[in-house]
Amino acid sequence: MVNSDQQQEKPQDFELIGLLFQRVDSTGSNAADLLDKSFKARFQSLVDQIQSYLHSSEKPGFFPHRFLGCFSSVLDTKLNDKLGIKKLHFRFEGARTLKVVAETESKTHVFIFT
Repeated sequence: MVNSDQQQEKPQDFELIGLLFQRVDSTGSNAADLLDKSFKARFQSLVDQIQSYLHSSEKPGFFPHRFLGCFSSVLDTKLNDKLGIKKLHFRFEGARTLKVVAETESKTHVFIFT
C-alpha cells in the first residue's frame, strides 16, 4: 500500500497488469481476442500519454522495461490484494526480452514481453 507521504495510488495505474490476469474461457478464442485487443488499446493509450521530448517509447527495450517497473511494484498495491500474488520472478533473456513468473495460491502465470 502507499503511505500518506507517497503519491496516492490511482486505479488506472495498474489496470494493464489486472488485464493480464483476467481469466479467459478456454472454449472460445473470441474472448481471448477481445481481451488482447483491449490490452493493446490501453497500452497504446499509456504510451501516447507519456510526456517525453526524447521519444523514449520508440526506443528499443521500452516495452519490457515498462512492465518490469509495473510488476516490480505491484506487490505493494491494492491490486495485489485482489490478485493474491505470493511470489514474482523476473529474468531478462537478452537485452529486450523480459520473462515474468507470478505465483498465486492457485496458479502460476508466465508473461513474456519483447
